[in-house]
Amino acid sequence: MTLYISAGSIIFQSFEDLERQDVSDDMGKALDFFDHLKFTREIIVQNWATGFDTNEFIQNNNSGYIESNLANDNFKELNLNIIVFQDASGEIVYKKAYDQYTDEEIPFPQDLIDILSEDNPMMPSSDNNYAASGLVMLSEGPMIFASRLIKESPTNNTLKGTVIAGTFFDSGIVTYFSDVHKIPLNYHLLQGSELDPEIGHMMEFIGDGKESVYIQPASEYSIMGYYVLEDIYGTPALLLEVSTPRIIYQKARTTFAYFLYAIIFIGFLYGVVSTVFLENSILSRLSFLTRDVDAAKKDYSSSGKISVSGNDDISSLGSSINHLMERLDERENLLSSIIESSSEGVIVIDENYRITHFNSKFIRIWDIPEQILTEMDGLKLLDHLKDRMVDHEDMLERLRKNHMSAKRTFSIAEFRDNTFFEVSSFPLVQDEEVVGRILSFRDISERKMAEDFLQEKDHRYRLLFEHSNDAIFIIKDEIIQDLSNKACKLICESDDEIIGKSILDLVIEDKQHSIHELIKSALIDSFSKREVEVKKPDGTFMDVEITATVVDTENNLIQLIIRDITERKEIERLEQENKERMSLILDNINCGVIVVDAYSHEIVDINPTALDIVGFKKEDVLGRVCHNFLCPAEKGNCPITDLNKVIDRSEKVVMRSDGTQVPILKSVEIVELGVHKLFIESFFDISKIKETENELLDQKVHAETANRAKSEFLATMSHELRTPLNSVIGFSDLLLDGNFGDLNEKQSRFMSNISTSGKHLLNLINDILDISKIEAGKMELFYEIFDFADMISDIHLMMKPLAAKKDILLDFEVEPKNILINADRSKLKQVLYNIIGNAIKFSPENGKVQVDVSTKDNMLNVSIKDSGIGISRDDQVKLFQPFVQIDSAINRKYEGTGLGLALVKNLLELHGGSIGVESELGEGSTFFFSVPINHEIKDLSLGLVSISDASLNDTSLSSEDNFVILGPKGSTGFEPLILVVEDDVHSKELLGIMLNKAGYRVVLVEDGAKALEIAKKIHPFAITLDLNLPGMDGTEVLENLKNNNYTSSIPVLVLSSLGEKDVGMVVGIVVGIVDHLTKPIDSNRLLQILSDLEKKSEGE
Repeated sequence: MTLYISAGSIIFQSFEDLERQDVSDDMGKALDFFDHLKFTREIIVQNWATGFDTNEFIQNNNSGYIESNLANDNFKELNLNIIVFQDASGEIVYKKAYDQYTDEEIPFPQDLIDILSEDNPMMPSSDNNYAASGLVMLSEGPMIFASRLIKESPTNNTLKGTVIAGTFFDSGIVTYFSDVHKIPLNYHLLQGSELDPEIGHMMEFIGDGKESVYIQPASEYSIMGYYVLEDIYGTPALLLEVSTPRIIYQKARTTFAYFLYAIIFIGFLYGVVSTVFLENSILSRLSFLTRDVDAAKKDYSSSGKISVSGNDDISSLGSSINHLMERLDERENLLSSIIESSSEGVIVIDENYRITHFNSKFIRIWDIPEQILTEMDGLKLLDHLKDRMVDHEDMLERLRKNHMSAKRTFSIAEFRDNTFFEVSSFPLVQDEEVVGRILSFRDISERKMAEDFLQEKDHRYRLLFEHSNDAIFIIKDEIIQDLSNKACKLICESDDEIIGKSILDLVIEDKQHSIHELIKSALIDSFSKREVEVKKPDGTFMDVEITATVVDTENNLIQLIIRDITERKEIERLEQENKERMSLILDNINCGVIVVDAYSHEIVDINPTALDIVGFKKEDVLGRVCHNFLCPAEKGNCPITDLNKVIDRSEKVVMRSDGTQVPILKSVEIVELGVHKLFIESFFDISKIKETENELLDQKVHAETANRAKSEFLATMSHELRTPLNSVIGFSDLLLDGNFGDLNEKQSRFMSNISTSGKHLLNLINDILDISKIEAGKMELFYEIFDFADMISDIHLMMKPLAAKKDILLDFEVEPKNILINADRSKLKQVLYNIIGNAIKFSPENGKVQVDVSTKDNMLNVSIKDSGIGISRDDQVKLFQPFVQIDSAINRKYEGTGLGLALVKNLLELHGGSIGVESELGEGSTFFFSVPINHEIKDLSLGLVSISDASLNDTSLSSEDNFVILGPKGSTGFEPLILVVEDDVHSKELLGIMLNKAGYRVVLVEDGAKALEIAKKIHPFAITLDLNLPGMDGTEVLENLKNNNYTSSIPVLVLSSLGEKDVGMVVGIVVGIVDHLTKPIDSNRLLQILSDLEKKSEGE
């Protein structure tokens, strides 16, 4: 019994292993068949995705592509049921479902449409260039599919769309496999409907099993193998079932029966012999067979055979096993041959990172030492590449992560010698298990360089293409293939609307033939150009210049550069209109116009007005030289072409036909029309103007003579009247002072009357002289910067006793409290004294005089309001006329000459101001006047404080012996140094602050002799010199500076209160004055002069 059980266990266990291996092989064939179906789908979509016509089909849905590639015959030939094309945005461009059995198009599966509208693994990813393939379950049944990305070109990775193809895995395919391979194959759906209870029970065992193929005997004569196929989502979808006849099992039973019979029939008779026979003939052979089979299971690379003698079932079984091992050896040799013949470096490692295979290419690429090859350690071999590889750690990490997984990986490895290798990693599968990994290294350095070069070249071309100022189209057979952004903006609203259309659609119908001829000419001569009208998106047309250039002769690709010449055409149209308009204007203008050739000086055109002036006919003038006609001059002495003069407007003469000369006012403009240079000479006949000028000149001489006589009279009268008045006033005052004895009351009163009347007469004479000076233009204002509020205080003190005599309230309101103004102090004081004096004089006792002072918009505003007698509206117009008094009985009791307000008005107007009055008879009067503050000087004047305090906040000081250098804030000591020579304290300080703020260093001097001494020591960049200095005046200082070799080169700016004419008379004989500025100083002009001197100095 023990022998029976032992023998049965040994025999059946060994045969069962062989039987299970046979079932696994059959299932492997079924899975290979499934992979083959998937692989063929991948090849199909790969071919479609890389085709240029597919790229065009995605963009324009070309019907010709459908007819030639997607007909029913194509589906039948390629064994396809489903095809889908999607664009880059995921929208379906084309889809079709086909039934191979009925040879008809069928409705497209709605399940697949729903899947494609979602984010799912069926959609390839442009990020990692991954394209999905595998199994998907639909309501129509399981489908094997493959997908690929559609790109712009092999060198341009721009995503254009996706192509997906699929085949239903149905009973027809299963029957085909069973017929070809003689292996019964069946499948069960694991999704959608309720599972068969037996299948469900079996799935529990399959799920718990460690092996991928679940094997279960169905009966004594057949054994079943099961394998679960997952869909692309990783969910079990199909249960494959193969059925294998139990031939080995039957042989095992037969062998065991023979063995059992031998034991029964021979055992009793030949116990010992039978035992020996059994041991030698059967059990030992089975033991060897089992051992060799186990050895073969452990080492698939072994090429040894199982040695079994005899001619029985055991020997037959041994032969079958040997045949199986031979097949395994053939596969091993085939794998080795494939690896060795590969053009890439290949290495195969097992689950323990041991090297099992490698080819000679791999050894040559990396120069692997013999020691590493002997050790067969994969990690050491890869570590040998550590110093050569840029991202060695990343590659090693990816290898460890995916070492025993079924995932295929692709990566680019960069090496430090600037080479690049594409590293492909595939799982090594044996008996449905991953037993190792295959690594393939392909040198892609040249391809990488070519790709980088092409990408850079394409990038540069696209930059030029997209950023060109002209519209660019790429066409083939007159169909638009591509266009630039400029073209899209110029011609259409978006490139999708125009790509695929004919270029002729953009041109008006009668110009289409011209474009056709342009393209035809370009194909012949490689270049052509036309001007046509094209249609814009809004329906309007514009003029363009089209240049056609052949860029690819093989594919007849033509580049069209379209330049907008609307503006040029408009200019040409405007030029024609202007030409016609100018011709019309020249013929009708009342000014003579002559057009002269700038090179030959011949008259090329003349208008009718010019012909009337010169008295010639047009044909007598054209072609004549202008020198002998318009401006008589010798040949070679033309003011413009020969003497290089610019004539804007001048007086010339023109020759008439009778030989007389006509005075004209002529202007010349030089114009260039194309290659022609012309003089456009226009002129007026000024004969009558000359006559009028002569008459006016005579009148001017007569008026100047009379005015000079008046001035001489006033000067004489001033001297003659002042001299006796001086004696009258002087002697009367001496007598009043008691210098010649005491006077009685009557004598004293009479002497007081004489003195008062004399002084009144002197004031009257002064007013008359002032009025005369103003009328003769001889009155000069002496500007200075002063506080107007201080002057108001002085006026208040002066006028207060006069107001007190009549108990008049004299009130002053000044806002702001300090008002700096640039004006003639004495003249403004005279204005105020006159107006306020009149207000007090004409106000009754116990009256009121209100004086208000304010500023607004750089103007000083003063109003004087009194409670006096008032002035009627009719009399107000006479107020400011000299020697005119208002004729009123009331006014007769008041003294006056009528000169005061006239003088006030003239003095204010000399300041650039004005005066006005508001009054009602018996209601009092309000006089108001305004004077410019001169805001620019005012701003500078706000900084006028003593050097010892606030002004030093923005300056830096340095001392030299007996003088101080004021530098601008943050001075480096290298700024230009200005010597300011000015005796007026305020003016001197004003100039110092002004120049400091402009970035200059300054030395302030008030004495001429000291200025000469300092100038010799410091040799300043420039000197500002006041002429009116104490001691040595400005003219002496200037002469000394210019006569000294060391200081003669220093630029000098003269600053004075004299006019330019007077300065010229005083210092004109001295050479070296840069410029003259009249006080008050214009700061902008002063700084501009100094800036020009700096530039000139730097240039030298």
